[in-house]
Amino acid sequence: MVACSSPSLTLASLAVSFRQGDSIAIFGQLISAFSTTIRIPLKSAIAAVWFPANEIAYAVSIMFVGRALGKATGAVVAPNLVSVTGNSSIIRMRLLAVFGSFAIVTWVILVFVVLFIKPRPKHPPSIAQAKVLQLQDLQDSTSFKKVLTKFKNVQLKLLTNVHFLTAWFARNTVDPIPRSITTLLSSILQANFSKNGNTNVDGGYMIMGLWLMSIVGSFSAGPLLSITGRYKASVVVSTDLASVSCFIGIAGLAINSISLVYGSQILVGLFVGLALMSVTELIVQVTYPTRITDAFVFNVIGLGIMLLIQTTIARLLLEKFGPIAAFAVELFYLLLPICLLPFIKMPFHRQEAEASTIEDQ
Repeated sequence: MVACSSPSLTLASLAVSFRQGDSIAIFGQLISAFSTTIRIPLKSAIAAVWFPANEIAYAVSIMFVGRALGKATGAVVAPNLVSVTGNSSIIRMRLLAVFGSFAIVTWVILVFVVLFIKPRPKHPPSIAQAKVLQLQDLQDSTSFKKVLTKFKNVQLKLLTNVHFLTAWFARNTVDPIPRSITTLLSSILQANFSKNGNTNVDGGYMIMGLWLMSIVGSFSAGPLLSITGRYKASVVVSTDLASVSCFIGIAGLAINSISLVYGSQILVGLFVGLALMSVTELIVQVTYPTRITDAFVFNVIGLGIMLLIQTTIARLLLEKFGPIAAFAVELFYLLLPICLLPFIKMPFHRQEAEASTIEDQ
């Protein structure tokens, strides 16, 4: 994860150092996008390797908190660093200071991880993880061809697993919501509240609130799931509440109340954070003992496709029909898993593996 962040931030630093640094910036973004395919599955994989079964949800929730904190900070810092009317040299130096400092920090962390962090603890932290390691030891091969064949077979098996496909669909309808809002919110506010003043600043604070509440939602999911073990119920309830919150935002746009829009986005962040953390753990449960990194390949692809579709449709509706139509896309996406998940019974294979072995003892 750090290995991909370090070069992308370094390239970003180089890009803002030159007047014609567009191509360098684009290349850095490509590396950052590639790192997403690694970072998303590694959250649950790392937690499973290092933490006992009753602490995995806590560990994953903390990793989700880190992402949301970065998004929230960026939403406020960026508008204050960059201004259309500002001096380009000053803006360039500000961005160089930000990207350069982060690049240095990530390179230091990368060196530390490579030199001092072991790949795994001496003993597996849970019974379920011990079973996974035993299965991997039996199946692992040094032949590249056999590794590719195994990977292909795993993906084909997942494509026929209705429980995985249901959870996969739910995750990739929920995950794009805050990202799409981050992309479109300033345009929506400009279209509806242009007379209120600086809508870019308002949008920045709204996005900050959304991601900060996403931290609360993600972090609260850890103890909630560890105590109750109700993965599917947590996804359904939190997505339902996020839908109600989105409807409040639509009402705010209809009556020109920016306060309602503020409140709705904060609530959307809270419940989407809870839903995303819950559905991520649901996927781990239904695909066990499949390697987590293998199970999340389709999630990364799905996220890219669904985010592109959602943002594109919302942008087109915003231009043709206005802000309410754009927000309706968000509501539609949130309603999809609510209509699907309650009717499909989900097996919790990892939870069952842990419980069955304890009963045997």
